[in-house]
Amino acid sequence: MGQKKAVFKKSALERSIREWLGVSQENYASFCGISKSMLSMIELNLRSWPTGKTDLPVIQAFIIARQNPEDLSELEKPHARKKKEWITLLKKLKLDIYKMKMALERQEFDLESAHLLARVCRLLRKQFPETDSIQSSILDLWEHTAQLKIKANSKAEQDWLRLQMDQKTARMDFIRKKLLEWESDPEKN
Repeated sequence: MGQKKAVFKKSALERSIREWLGVSQENYASFCGISKSMLSMIELNLRSWPTGKTDLPVIQAFIIARQNPEDLSELEKPHARKKKEWITLLKKLKLDIYKMKMALERQEFDLESAHLLARVCRLLRKQFPETDSIQSSILDLWEHTAQLKIKANSKAEQDWLRLQMDQKTARMDFIRKKLLEWESDPEKN
């Protein structure tokens, strides 16, 4: 019975360390080489660690880190790799925004052409009022096409695309600002 309490205390310690570090069960389990469900059972004291698997290195590192606080300001400094990642992300955002602008222009063009096609169909209906003619059948097809294009390229769709562009632009502006800060303050590099 005493051993059961010791196991419980260890699993409680493991859970509290994992939670204190803010690490998800899924990530912690992956790091330890076990499944999330296995970790959950270990933390609930329903299972013990499988042979050859343990989180002892994490517990030891946690204890050492708590006992020996060190200056971590180095971690806050952008490293060259991190800068490259941000620059790559900036380029990707620029490309995404460009594609969105092209898509928006295409939507606007398609919407305008769909409205024009609908107006042309209305005018042609007056010239070809017979419902059983080939022209009438083609006008039906054109009107249907215009309706589909209008629906697919609605103002709401365009507004949604503009909103996405605005969000990406804001992210781009943030990254540019950070990169400028890093360039202007060499101490942070």
